[in-house]
Amino acid sequence: MRLLNAFAGLSLLLASAATSTVSAQCPPDTEAPVITNMPDDITGTADAGLCGTTVSWDLPTATDNCEVAYFHADQVPNDFYAVGITTVTYTAMDAEGNISANSFTITITDDEDPSISDMPADISVNNDSGDCSAVVTWDAPSSDDNCGIGSFTSNHDSGDSFPVGTTTVTYTATDVNGSSVTASFDITVTDNEDPTIAGTPANITQTADNGDCAALVTWTPPTSADNCSTTLTSTHNPGDSFNVGSTTVTYTSTDASSNVATSSFTVTVTDNEGPVIAQMTGISATNDADNCSAVVTWTDPAVTDNCANSTLTPDIASGTAFDVGVTAVTYTATDIHGNSSTMSFNVTVTDTQDPVISDMPGDIIQAADAGVCSAIVNWTEPTAADNCTTDALGNPANITLSSSPASGSSFDLGTTTVTYTAIDIYGNTTTSTFTVTINNSDSDSDGICDNADNCSDTNACNYADPANAACETPVGCDTCSDGTGTGHVVDNDADDDGTCDSADGCPNDPAK
Repeated sequence: MRLLNAFAGLSLLLASAATSTVSAQCPPDTEAPVITNMPDDITGTADAGLCGTTVSWDLPTATDNCEVAYFHADQVPNDFYAVGITTVTYTAMDAEGNISANSFTITITDDEDPSISDMPADISVNNDSGDCSAVVTWDAPSSDDNCGIGSFTSNHDSGDSFPVGTTTVTYTATDVNGSSVTASFDITVTDNEDPTIAGTPANITQTADNGDCAALVTWTPPTSADNCSTTLTSTHNPGDSFNVGSTTVTYTSTDASSNVATSSFTVTVTDNEGPVIAQMTGISATNDADNCSAVVTWTDPAVTDNCANSTLTPDIASGTAFDVGVTAVTYTATDIHGNSSTMSFNVTVTDTQDPVISDMPGDIIQAADAGVCSAIVNWTEPTAADNCTTDALGNPANITLSSSPASGSSFDLGTTTVTYTAIDIYGNTTTSTFTVTINNSDSDSDGICDNADNCSDTNACNYADPANAACETPVGCDTCSDGTGTGHVVDNDADDDGTCDSADGCPNDPAK
């Protein structure tokens, strides 16, 4: 090619010389040749895969006032021009050595980017144990260019340590003309290592706080570690209030890659506090009529507990019939956790009902026994009944029935009141009476009850009338004179109207 260029230049020079006329009469020549038809600056792009292109142009011409001895170019058309700027200069010289030169430029640009080959595919690996990263290796790619590679660089190198996550590895190829191209692949490091939790407390058992159905519980929190970083959370915190029962406390350590570790322990709060039953005062009642008991009612006491829903149960319910005596009523309260307490009060039933005496004898009138101024008197004993037939222990209740005087006693002349007294086991007392009247007879029929009739009282009477004390001489005897002054007496109060009067043969009322 260079030989062709020289030949073309020589041909151009010879052609110029042939067109120049040398005049013998030419005065001394100081005028330089003139170059015309110079090409304009030429631009072009390199051919594909080549670092340049072939460029052609029309040849300029040179003239001179005398003759052109030399016309030369340092570049020739149709030659291969490399990427860059090439200055093409034409030089003309006449026979006198006057020279002129003119130039234009050929600018060839490289529009072809470099190429990168054998780029690795995306790489996914797990973290190295105990590290938040992984060392990753790969086969490096290569680069090429039509003009040549000026540099081939990467932001990461094979064998580098890559953090957990996705890192883009970029290779950049730059050719000698400043054109560059990049190619990338991703390296994804996955953290598959779970966090660890250390120092989890042992299970905790604690009694409920006084008066509360819960307890404030504290502990030393555990710690968490991870190859990267982690966040430790808990379902409960030290100092929280825990209800009676068992609660699981769970600590959870979660790292940035959502790897999770958990650790748990239980907090058990026990309730050993029994319910509180309001104290009731004792209740006093009297027996119901004709019963040895009384139905007693009351309002159940209030019950409180540190935990709710206690069950209150009496051993004897309100509205029950209580026997005479003292009975303890006990309430038992049991809470939902089995704690129980009791409260007792007394129900005292008093028997105020008197016994009843039945079948009392009627009044008895009886003559004195022969030869004495008195008489032995017998009668059928009455009976006694009471509302209480047994004592507090269930034993038969014996009513004490006594009389004064007793049946079979000796009764003096006159009227004697016999009193029966019934006393039940609780001291209630009833009395009932009847009278026994002993009359003396006038055995010698002298009209006078005297010593002859075994009566020591010469003024004794033959009929006692206690209903009319006014007609008594002496006291206790009713003596009615017949009015003759002889001391002869007649039956007094013959009509039993309670008065010694004329209807009884006594002229005077009262007659003495």
